[in-house]
Amino acid sequence: MAKLNIQETIREIETSFLKKDIPLLRIGDNVKVGVKIIEGNKERVQFYEGTIIAKKILL
Repeated sequence: MAKLNIQETIREIETSFLKKDIPLLRIGDNVKVGVKIIEGNKERVQFYEGTIIAKKILL
């Protein structure tokens, strides 16, 4: 039973860090995503652009 309580606690902590203003995305939408890249002591944002071809729900 203790394992379930730990999982519930972890889930509560994770949900506090999730974004609440996620836009509605559908298959066929064009998106541009910025990913922060850290190389040594330098930091930059690399942008990727593409079309959504599938959606996958992660549990």
